[in-house]
Order: sequence, then structure tokens, then C-alpha cells
Amino acid sequence: MSFRSTERQTPQNERRAKELRETLAQQQKRLQALQEPFKGLSKDQVAGLIRQAVKLRQENEQEKQERAQQIKERFKAKRERERSDRSRGR
Repeated sequence: MSFRSTERQTPQNERRAKELRETLAQQQKRLQALQEPFKGLSKDQVAGLIRQAVKLRQENEQEKQERAQQIKERFKAKRERERSDRSRGR
């Protein structure tokens, strides 16, 4: 497949065409690498893996939110202790 037209290209266009060809080759190679683990699996198996991945992502997000809430609660408790200590004159 050639990206070159029948007209003479400027050096800038030739360079851009070469960059595009290289990018295309890199993207095709990356796509093949990403598809490799799924080769030989049925559509149902791939769908099951996707469902598992979605579930894991949701669990990770839930854990992240819980950790953030715990941090907020600890910070709030510490701030309240400090206020209490100041009001007692410590």
C-alpha cells in the first residue's frame, strides 16, 4: 500500500507520509500484541473476561472511595481532638 501520489511530493510531505506509515505499523503491532492473550477464546469467554474486568474495576473504585472516606474521618477526628485540646487550654 502506497501513500504517495503520482505527483512529486515536497520533502515535508514525504517526511509526513513516512511518519504516518511508521505510526500505522506501530499501531498494528500494538493491536496484535493486545489481541494475543485472547486468541483461541470463544466470544462468550472474552465476554466473561470483560465482565470480570469491569467487576474488578468497580471493586477497586469502591476500595479507593472507602480509603478516601477513612482518611477524611481520621483527619476530622484529629481536628476535633485538637480543637478540644485548645478549648481545655492544653
